[in-house]
Amino acid sequence: MTFKSKLVLSVSALLFLVAPVFAALAMNAAECEALFEKADTDKDGALAQMEDPKWEQRISHMSTITKKDQGIVTKDQFMQSCKMGEMDGL
Repeated sequence: MTFKSKLVLSVSALLFLVAPVFAALAMNAAECEALFEKADTDKDGALAQMEDPKWEQRISHMSTITKKDQGIVTKDQFMQSCKMGEMDGL
């Protein structure tokens, strides 16, 4: 077995073992919903930069956001990122 093969196998095994830990740390749906409702101050179902004081922090953590989406975050985008643990600690 080559070094590269051993490295790939080791990294894969590590990710397999660590993934459940991160999933367990992620917020549940009710916590994500509460966080979104708190941030959505104008209650329009989306987040805009001017209504969320932690905007830059949230955007930088959201893997579901593309460059073109950075002006407004939909509730679906927020919830998906939150359930993946990307909003933890914010």
